[in-house]
Amino acid sequence: MQSILFVDDEVQILKSLKRVFFKFSYELYFANSAKEGLECLEKHSIDVVISDVKMPVMDGFEFLKIVKDQYPQITRLLLSGYAEADTIMSALDNGIALAFVNKPWENQVLVEMIEAIFRMRAEIQNAVLLKDLNNSNSLPSIPDWYIRIVDAIQSEKSISEIAHHVEKDPALVSRLLKLANSGLYPQSALDTQKAIILIGINNFKTLLMTQTLFQQNSPNHTEDLLWEHAILTTKILKEIREFLRLKTEDKVLTTMGLLHNIGMIFLFVQSSEKFHQILSMDSSERVEELFIQQFSISHTIAGNYLLNWWHMPLPLQECARFYSTPSLATSANQFRITLVHLASHLAWKKIDRSRLNHKLEEDTLRKFILEWDKLKNTLNTPEGYQ
Repeated sequence: MQSILFVDDEVQILKSLKRVFFKFSYELYFANSAKEGLECLEKHSIDVVISDVKMPVMDGFEFLKIVKDQYPQITRLLLSGYAEADTIMSALDNGIALAFVNKPWENQVLVEMIEAIFRMRAEIQNAVLLKDLNNSNSLPSIPDWYIRIVDAIQSEKSISEIAHHVEKDPALVSRLLKLANSGLYPQSALDTQKAIILIGINNFKTLLMTQTLFQQNSPNHTEDLLWEHAILTTKILKEIREFLRLKTEDKVLTTMGLLHNIGMIFLFVQSSEKFHQILSMDSSERVEELFIQQFSISHTIAGNYLLNWWHMPLPLQECARFYSTPSLATSANQFRITLVHLASHLAWKKIDRSRLNHKLEEDTLRKFILEWDKLKNTLNTPEGYQ
Protein backbone atom coordinates (compact mmCIF):
# COMPACT_ATOMS: atom_id res chain seq x y z
CA MET A 1 0.00 0.00 0.00
CA GLN A 2 1.22 3.52 -0.80
CA SER A 3 2.33 5.34 2.34
CA ILE A 4 2.61 8.97 3.46
CA LEU A 5 4.28 10.40 6.56
CA PHE A 6 3.12 13.84 7.77
CA VAL A 7 5.42 15.72 10.17
CA ASP A 8 4.22 18.86 11.98
CA ASP A 9 4.50 20.12 15.54
CA GLU A 10 0.92 21.47 15.42
CA VAL A 11 -1.59 18.74 16.33
CA GLN A 12 -4.45 20.58 14.60
CA ILE A 13 -2.55 20.61 11.32
CA LEU A 14 -2.02 16.85 11.54
CA LYS A 15 -5.73 16.37 12.31
CA SER A 16 -6.65 18.49 9.27
CA LEU A 17 -4.36 16.45 7.03
CA LYS A 18 -5.87 13.25 8.39
CA ARG A 19 -9.36 14.51 7.48
CA VAL A 20 -8.20 15.27 3.93
CA PHE A 21 -6.66 11.84 3.28
CA PHE A 22 -8.56 9.37 5.49
CA LYS A 23 -10.97 8.41 2.66
CA PHE A 24 -8.12 7.44 0.32
CA SER A 25 -6.44 4.05 0.35
CA TYR A 26 -3.10 5.35 1.60
CA GLU A 27 -1.27 4.12 4.67
CA LEU A 28 -0.99 7.29 6.78
CA TYR A 29 1.56 8.07 9.50
CA PHE A 30 1.74 11.19 11.65
CA ALA A 31 4.65 12.60 13.65
CA ASN A 32 4.70 15.57 16.05
CA SER A 33 8.39 16.36 15.53
CA ALA A 34 11.35 15.64 13.28
CA LYS A 35 12.62 13.17 15.89
CA GLU A 36 9.33 11.25 15.80
CA GLY A 37 9.44 11.39 12.01
CA LEU A 38 12.89 9.77 11.89
CA GLU A 39 11.75 7.08 14.32
CA CYS A 40 8.75 6.36 12.08
CA LEU A 41 11.03 6.05 9.04
CA GLU A 42 13.14 3.46 10.87
CA LYS A 43 10.07 1.30 11.56
CA HIS A 44 8.00 1.67 8.39
CA SER A 45 8.43 1.76 4.61
CA ILE A 46 7.41 5.27 3.55
CA ASP A 47 6.89 6.56 -0.01
CA VAL A 48 6.20 10.27 0.58
CA VAL A 49 7.12 12.61 3.44
CA ILE A 50 5.38 15.97 3.92
CA SER A 51 7.07 18.07 6.60
CA ASP A 52 6.34 21.45 8.13
CA VAL A 53 9.16 23.98 7.80
CA LYS A 54 9.04 25.75 11.15
CA MET A 55 9.43 23.19 13.96
CA PRO A 56 11.35 23.37 17.27
CA VAL A 57 14.70 21.59 17.83
CA MET A 58 15.00 20.40 14.20
CA ASP A 59 13.27 22.34 11.42
CA GLY A 60 11.84 20.87 8.23
CA PHE A 61 14.89 21.71 6.11
CA GLU A 62 17.27 19.85 8.42
CA PHE A 63 14.83 16.95 8.77
CA LEU A 64 14.33 16.52 5.01
CA LYS A 65 18.08 16.76 4.40
CA ILE A 66 18.52 13.73 6.68
CA VAL A 67 15.66 11.97 4.87
CA LYS A 68 17.31 12.70 1.52
CA ASP A 69 20.67 11.34 2.71
CA GLN A 70 19.32 8.21 4.43
CA TYR A 71 16.22 7.46 2.31
CA PRO A 72 16.84 9.01 -1.14
CA GLN A 73 14.00 7.01 -2.72
CA ILE A 74 11.38 8.89 -0.64
CA THR A 75 9.60 11.84 -2.27
CA ARG A 76 9.99 14.87 0.01
CA LEU A 77 7.61 17.86 0.27
CA LEU A 78 7.72 20.98 2.45
CA LEU A 79 4.65 22.43 4.18
CA SER A 80 5.14 26.14 4.71
CA GLY A 81 2.96 28.66 6.50
CA TYR A 82 5.30 31.61 6.53
CA ALA A 83 7.19 33.66 3.97
CA GLU A 84 10.63 32.10 3.59
CA ALA A 85 10.66 32.14 -0.19
CA ASP A 86 14.44 32.30 -0.62
CA THR A 87 15.09 29.44 1.83
CA ILE A 88 12.39 27.27 0.29
CA MET A 89 13.73 27.90 -3.22
CA SER A 90 17.20 26.95 -1.98
CA ALA A 91 15.77 23.68 -0.61
CA LEU A 92 14.17 22.99 -4.00
CA ASP A 93 17.35 23.88 -5.90
CA ASN A 94 19.41 21.56 -3.70
CA GLY A 95 16.97 18.68 -4.01
CA ILE A 96 16.20 18.66 -0.27
CA ALA A 97 12.52 19.01 -1.16
CA LEU A 98 10.90 18.36 -4.53
CA ALA A 99 7.93 20.68 -3.98
CA PHE A 100 6.28 22.82 -1.33
CA VAL A 101 2.70 23.22 -0.17
CA ASN A 102 1.44 26.51 1.23
CA LYS A 103 -0.48 26.77 4.49
CA PRO A 104 -3.42 27.03 4.33
CA TRP A 105 -3.58 24.57 1.47
CA GLU A 106 -6.38 23.83 -0.97
CA ASN A 107 -7.49 20.26 -0.30
CA GLN A 108 -8.08 19.39 -3.95
CA VAL A 109 -4.71 20.79 -5.05
CA LEU A 110 -2.89 18.84 -2.32
CA VAL A 111 -4.75 15.61 -3.15
CA GLU A 112 -4.01 16.07 -6.87
CA MET A 113 -0.32 16.58 -6.11
CA ILE A 114 -0.10 13.38 -4.06
CA GLU A 115 -2.03 11.40 -6.69
CA ALA A 116 0.32 12.69 -9.41
CA ILE A 117 3.37 11.74 -7.35
CA PHE A 118 2.17 8.16 -6.93
CA ARG A 119 1.10 7.91 -10.56
CA MET A 120 4.52 9.03 -11.80
CA ARG A 121 6.33 6.81 -9.28
CA ALA A 122 4.35 3.80 -10.54
CA GLU A 123 5.20 4.58 -14.17
CA ILE A 124 8.88 4.90 -13.33
CA GLN A 125 8.95 1.65 -11.35
CA ASN A 126 7.21 -0.23 -14.18
CA ALA A 127 9.49 1.04 -16.96
CA VAL A 128 11.44 -1.96 -18.27
CA LEU A 129 14.25 0.03 -19.89
CA LEU A 130 14.86 2.10 -16.77
CA LYS A 131 15.03 -1.02 -14.59
CA ASP A 132 17.74 -2.35 -16.90
CA LEU A 133 19.62 0.95 -16.82
CA ASN A 134 19.37 1.15 -13.04
CA ASN A 135 20.58 -2.43 -12.60
CA SER A 136 23.54 -1.87 -14.90
CA ASN A 137 24.50 1.42 -13.20
CA SER A 138 24.42 3.15 -16.59
CA LEU A 139 22.10 5.95 -15.53
CA PRO A 140 23.86 9.30 -15.85
CA SER A 141 25.09 10.58 -12.50
CA ILE A 142 26.00 14.14 -11.66
CA PRO A 143 29.67 14.52 -12.67
CA ASP A 144 32.38 16.02 -10.45
CA TRP A 145 32.72 19.15 -12.57
CA TYR A 146 28.99 19.86 -12.14
CA ILE A 147 29.29 19.43 -8.36
CA ARG A 148 32.26 21.83 -8.26
CA ILE A 149 30.36 24.48 -10.21
CA VAL A 150 27.20 24.12 -8.09
CA ASP A 151 29.29 24.23 -4.89
CA ALA A 152 30.82 27.47 -6.14
CA ILE A 153 27.34 28.87 -6.81
CA GLN A 154 25.96 27.83 -3.41
CA SER A 155 29.05 29.17 -1.63
CA GLU A 156 28.34 32.50 -3.35
CA LYS A 157 31.72 32.54 -5.03
CA SER A 158 32.36 35.34 -7.48
CA ILE A 159 31.11 35.00 -11.03
CA SER A 160 34.73 35.00 -12.20
CA GLU A 161 35.44 31.88 -10.08
CA ILE A 162 32.35 30.13 -11.43
CA ALA A 163 33.33 31.12 -14.97
CA HIS A 164 36.82 29.73 -14.36
CA HIS A 165 35.34 26.26 -13.70
CA VAL A 166 33.01 26.55 -16.70
CA GLU A 167 35.81 27.47 -19.09
CA LYS A 168 37.44 24.07 -18.53
CA ASP A 169 34.69 22.60 -20.73
CA PRO A 170 34.64 24.21 -24.23
CA ALA A 171 31.37 22.45 -25.17
CA LEU A 172 29.66 23.92 -22.10
CA VAL A 173 31.01 27.39 -22.94
CA SER A 174 29.66 27.03 -26.49
CA ARG A 175 26.16 26.12 -25.28
CA LEU A 176 26.23 28.86 -22.64
CA LEU A 177 27.06 31.54 -25.21
CA LYS A 178 24.50 30.14 -27.66
CA LEU A 179 21.76 30.38 -25.02
CA ALA A 180 22.84 33.87 -23.89
CA ASN A 181 22.80 35.14 -27.49
CA SER A 182 19.62 33.35 -28.57
CA GLY A 183 17.43 36.45 -28.43
CA LEU A 184 15.82 35.42 -25.14
CA TYR A 185 17.59 38.22 -23.31
CA PRO A 186 17.73 41.98 -23.95
CA GLN A 187 21.51 42.02 -24.32
CA SER A 188 24.17 39.80 -25.85
CA ALA A 189 27.26 38.27 -24.24
CA LEU A 190 30.69 37.61 -25.72
CA ASP A 191 32.33 36.14 -22.63
CA THR A 192 31.50 33.46 -20.06
CA GLN A 193 31.09 35.76 -17.06
CA LYS A 194 28.58 38.06 -18.76
CA ALA A 195 26.70 35.09 -20.21
CA ILE A 196 26.20 33.57 -16.72
CA ILE A 197 24.96 36.90 -15.37
CA LEU A 198 22.66 37.37 -18.36
CA ILE A 199 20.86 34.01 -18.27
CA GLY A 200 20.73 33.80 -14.46
CA ILE A 201 21.87 31.10 -12.08
CA ASN A 202 18.74 28.91 -12.40
CA ASN A 203 18.94 28.68 -16.19
CA PHE A 204 22.68 28.17 -15.94
CA LYS A 205 22.13 25.15 -13.66
CA THR A 206 19.57 23.82 -16.15
CA LEU A 207 22.19 24.13 -18.89
CA LEU A 208 24.61 22.16 -16.72
CA MET A 209 22.07 19.35 -16.40
CA THR A 210 21.68 18.92 -20.15
CA GLN A 211 25.44 19.06 -20.61
CA THR A 212 25.91 16.07 -18.28
CA LEU A 213 23.88 14.04 -20.79
CA PHE A 214 25.47 15.39 -23.95
CA GLN A 215 28.96 14.67 -22.64
CA GLN A 216 28.27 10.93 -22.96
CA ASN A 217 28.19 11.24 -26.77
CA SER A 218 30.45 12.76 -29.38
CA PRO A 219 29.01 16.07 -30.68
CA ASN A 220 26.73 15.59 -33.70
CA HIS A 221 23.94 17.21 -35.68
CA THR A 222 21.07 15.53 -33.79
CA GLU A 223 22.47 16.69 -30.47
CA ASP A 224 22.53 20.26 -31.80
CA LEU A 225 18.98 19.82 -33.10
CA LEU A 226 17.65 18.80 -29.67
CA TRP A 227 19.39 21.70 -27.95
CA GLU A 228 18.16 24.11 -30.65
CA HIS A 229 14.61 22.89 -30.01
CA ALA A 230 14.93 23.53 -26.25
CA ILE A 231 16.16 27.09 -26.81
CA LEU A 232 13.54 27.82 -29.48
CA THR A 233 10.77 26.49 -27.22
CA THR A 234 11.87 28.92 -24.53
CA LYS A 235 11.96 31.82 -27.01
CA ILE A 236 8.43 31.01 -28.20
CA LEU A 237 7.25 30.79 -24.58
CA LYS A 238 8.43 34.37 -24.15
CA GLU A 239 6.44 35.43 -27.24
CA ILE A 240 3.32 33.62 -26.01
CA ARG A 241 3.63 35.35 -22.63
CA GLU A 242 3.85 38.70 -24.42
CA PHE A 243 0.74 37.85 -26.47
CA LEU A 244 -1.11 36.97 -23.26
CA ARG A 245 0.21 40.16 -21.64
CA LEU A 246 1.76 38.27 -18.72
CA LYS A 247 4.09 40.87 -17.25
CA THR A 248 5.69 39.07 -14.30
CA GLU A 249 8.85 37.13 -15.11
CA ASP A 250 8.31 33.39 -14.66
CA LYS A 251 11.63 31.63 -14.00
CA VAL A 252 9.95 28.26 -13.48
CA LEU A 253 8.34 28.46 -16.93
CA THR A 254 11.67 29.30 -18.55
CA THR A 255 13.29 26.29 -16.88
CA MET A 256 10.37 24.11 -17.99
CA GLY A 257 10.99 25.23 -21.56
CA LEU A 258 14.65 24.29 -21.42
CA LEU A 259 14.15 20.93 -19.67
CA HIS A 260 10.77 19.65 -20.91
CA ASN A 261 12.29 17.44 -23.61
CA ILE A 262 15.10 16.02 -21.48
CA GLY A 263 13.67 12.51 -21.96
CA MET A 264 14.19 12.72 -25.71
CA ILE A 265 17.80 13.79 -25.14
CA PHE A 266 18.25 10.98 -22.60
CA LEU A 267 17.02 8.29 -24.99
CA PHE A 268 19.07 9.69 -27.86
CA VAL A 269 22.16 9.32 -25.66
CA GLN A 270 21.17 5.72 -24.84
CA SER A 271 20.88 4.76 -28.52
CA SER A 272 21.34 7.24 -31.34
CA GLU A 273 20.63 4.42 -33.81
CA LYS A 274 17.12 3.80 -32.43
CA PHE A 275 16.54 7.56 -32.26
CA HIS A 276 17.44 7.99 -35.93
CA GLN A 277 15.09 5.15 -36.83
CA ILE A 278 12.26 7.22 -35.33
CA LEU A 279 13.35 10.23 -37.40
CA SER A 280 13.22 8.17 -40.58
CA MET A 281 9.81 6.59 -39.91
CA ASP A 282 6.82 7.41 -42.09
CA SER A 283 4.06 6.83 -39.58
CA SER A 284 0.91 8.55 -38.36
CA GLU A 285 1.35 7.17 -34.84
CA ARG A 286 1.90 9.53 -31.92
CA VAL A 287 5.53 10.26 -31.17
CA GLU A 288 5.16 8.69 -27.71
CA GLU A 289 4.16 5.38 -29.34
CA LEU A 290 7.18 5.46 -31.64
CA PHE A 291 9.52 5.86 -28.68
CA ILE A 292 7.80 2.97 -26.89
CA GLN A 293 8.28 0.78 -30.00
CA GLN A 294 11.99 1.58 -30.19
CA PHE A 295 12.95 1.98 -26.52
CA SER A 296 10.15 0.14 -24.63
CA ILE A 297 9.37 3.45 -22.91
CA SER A 298 8.03 6.86 -23.91
CA HIS A 299 10.41 9.80 -23.88
CA THR A 300 8.09 11.60 -21.45
CA ILE A 301 8.33 8.88 -18.79
CA ALA A 302 12.09 8.70 -19.37
CA GLY A 303 12.33 12.46 -18.81
CA ASN A 304 10.27 12.25 -15.64
CA TYR A 305 12.53 9.45 -14.40
CA LEU A 306 15.74 11.33 -15.11
CA LEU A 307 14.60 14.52 -13.36
CA ASN A 308 13.42 12.42 -10.42
CA TRP A 309 16.82 10.66 -10.36
CA TRP A 310 18.46 14.10 -10.19
CA HIS A 311 16.03 15.28 -7.43
CA MET A 312 14.65 18.11 -9.57
CA PRO A 313 11.50 19.95 -8.37
CA LEU A 314 8.17 18.24 -9.03
CA PRO A 315 6.80 20.92 -11.42
CA LEU A 316 9.75 20.22 -13.74
CA GLN A 317 9.23 16.45 -13.45
CA GLU A 318 5.53 16.88 -14.20
CA CYS A 319 6.26 19.08 -17.21
CA ALA A 320 8.66 16.49 -18.66
CA ARG A 321 5.98 13.83 -18.18
CA PHE A 322 2.90 15.71 -19.44
CA TYR A 323 4.06 18.46 -21.80
CA SER A 324 2.59 16.51 -24.75
CA THR A 325 -0.65 15.72 -22.85
CA PRO A 326 -1.24 18.73 -20.56
CA SER A 327 -4.84 17.71 -19.87
CA LEU A 328 -3.37 15.05 -17.55
CA ALA A 329 -1.30 17.52 -15.51
CA THR A 330 -2.32 18.66 -12.03
CA SER A 331 -4.27 21.90 -11.77
CA ALA A 332 -1.36 23.56 -9.92
CA ASN A 333 0.97 23.20 -12.93
CA GLN A 334 -1.44 22.78 -15.83
CA PHE A 335 -1.34 26.37 -17.11
CA ARG A 336 2.44 26.46 -17.39
CA ILE A 337 2.61 22.97 -18.90
CA THR A 338 -0.05 23.92 -21.47
CA LEU A 339 2.07 26.88 -22.58
CA VAL A 340 5.11 24.58 -22.90
CA HIS A 341 2.89 22.14 -24.86
CA LEU A 342 2.13 24.88 -27.40
CA ALA A 343 5.64 26.34 -27.56
CA SER A 344 7.30 22.94 -28.03
CA HIS A 345 4.86 22.06 -30.83
CA LEU A 346 5.59 25.33 -32.63
CA ALA A 347 9.34 24.89 -32.17
CA TRP A 348 9.30 21.49 -33.90
CA LYS A 349 7.25 22.96 -36.75
CA LYS A 350 9.73 25.79 -37.21
CA ILE A 351 12.67 23.36 -37.16
CA ASP A 352 10.68 21.14 -39.57
CA ARG A 353 10.93 17.90 -37.61
CA SER A 354 7.29 16.80 -37.57
CA ARG A 355 8.24 13.19 -36.69
CA LEU A 356 9.25 14.37 -33.19
CA ASN A 357 6.20 16.58 -32.73
CA HIS A 358 3.07 15.98 -30.66
CA LYS A 359 -0.54 16.82 -31.50
CA LEU A 360 -2.03 19.94 -29.98
CA GLU A 361 -4.73 19.58 -27.32
CA GLU A 362 -6.88 22.46 -28.51
CA ASP A 363 -9.53 21.97 -25.82
CA THR A 364 -6.87 22.38 -23.13
CA LEU A 365 -5.44 25.42 -24.92
CA ARG A 366 -8.89 27.03 -25.06
CA LYS A 367 -9.31 26.39 -21.33
CA PHE A 368 -6.33 28.62 -20.51
CA ILE A 369 -6.00 30.93 -23.52
CA LEU A 370 -9.27 32.82 -23.96
CA GLU A 371 -8.00 34.28 -27.24
CA TRP A 372 -6.80 30.89 -28.53
CA ASP A 373 -8.58 31.18 -31.90
CA LYS A 374 -7.05 34.62 -32.43
CA LEU A 375 -3.60 33.34 -31.46
CA LYS A 376 -4.07 30.29 -33.68
CA ASN A 377 -4.92 32.48 -36.66
CA THR A 378 -1.84 34.58 -35.96
CA LEU A 379 0.32 31.45 -35.91
CA ASN A 380 -1.18 30.28 -39.20
CA THR A 381 -0.20 33.45 -41.08
CA PRO A 382 2.90 33.42 -43.30
CA GLU A 383 4.68 35.33 -40.55
CA GLY A 384 3.70 32.75 -37.93
CA TYR A 385 5.05 29.29 -37.17
CA GLN A 386 2.88 27.25 -39.56
